[in-house]
Amino acid sequence: MLFNLFEEAQQTPWGSYIIMGVLFVLIIVFFVFSSRQNKKRQKQQQDMINGIKKGDTITTIGGIIGSVVEINDDKNYIVLETGTSADKNYIKFDKAAIYRVDAKDKD
Repeated sequence: MLFNLFEEAQQTPWGSYIIMGVLFVLIIVFFVFSSRQNKKRQKQQQDMINGIKKGDTITTIGGIIGSVVEINDDKNYIVLETGTSADKNYIKFDKAAIYRVDAKDKD
């Protein structure tokens, strides 16, 4: 049925222009919805980063998991405490390296 409509549309002088116009509109609609989803995802990521507090458990994009001990908003970094209680390490990360924020560490 759809192919019949395309064949009939191509037989009229304006038919191919109508088909191209419909495809153009569909592509624009696709890009608009895609853009809105990306903006929503970026806002969620930024809200997650802004909501970090000392003691939160963080997973970085490199897979390092640690507890937040310092947050510096001016220089845009955080310091994580990693390792065991006997062998603690402190690592400084840019806030852009945060992948996930978990609930406060209850250990």
